[in-house]
Amino acid sequence: FVDGKYYYFEGSIPKPDGGFDHIQNVYHLSSDRERFVSHGMFNNQLNSVGVGKVTGEDSLKWTGRVVMDNPVQGTSIMTFTGSERCSKEKFEFSDTGYLNGEPWFKRNGIFMKQ
Repeated sequence: FVDGKYYYFEGSIPKPDGGFDHIQNVYHLSSDRERFVSHGMFNNQLNSVGVGKVTGEDSLKWTGRVVMDNPVQGTSIMTFTGSERCSKEKFEFSDTGYLNGEPWFKRNGIFMKQ
């Protein structure tokens, strides 16, 4: 599936109570350059796997699963759908997460290159 090409992304997300959470993603490109597999890490633990399809020169659509570990509620598996636009200067995303088939959250964001 992978022809040796990949993209590595990492970032820090501010927490509401101070400090930062650390995210890392590795995107593996299929040999036909039409599909991606994503492995995501949150604070150095693998927590998501997704499959993406190229929908334009710089855009992707995603589906996948995320493991959420909450000390009070326990562990849940969330499904997600999303879209991304990538360029050399910024990374834009829009995702919706579902628990038990119901929309649970939506997020939109932009990461800028420093």
